[in-house]
Amino acid sequence: MNEINSRYNNSKSKILNGPFENKNSTISSSGVLKTNIKIKNYIKEKKYDFAINSFNEMEEKHNIKPDIITIKSIINAYLKSKNFNDAINLFNEMENKYNIKPDIITINTIINMLFKSGQLESVFNIFSQMEKKYNI
Repeated sequence: MNEINSRYNNSKSKILNGPFENKNSTISSSGVLKTNIKIKNYIKEKKYDFAINSFNEMEEKHNIKPDIITIKSIINAYLKSKNFNDAINLFNEMENKYNIKPDIITINTIINMLFKSGQLESVFNIFSQMEKKYNI
């Protein structure tokens, strides 16, 4: 019975910690995870300013680097709050500032929201950027 419990606890630990090899990466990852959950909840409640403030505090106050989920969520918050310029700026900063390459979902989201809001010039600019950067 003790062997079964030991195996269970070992498996549980691997699942909870995922691929992390040291405690520092687990702590860092859990900070991003907690912040992402907080940001997503704010967006769900349509508290876009709170989501954006949480994002801004991540690095400034808590020294936590955002991941692709954080960036996509904040772009979404900017778009839903009709803050198109900030959405485009963050989209453009993804690779340079955060070393995160936008995925197809992020690209589609920003193009779709800008198109629906009549920001056609911005849509064409993004298409043009994608064409130059990724040879589309």
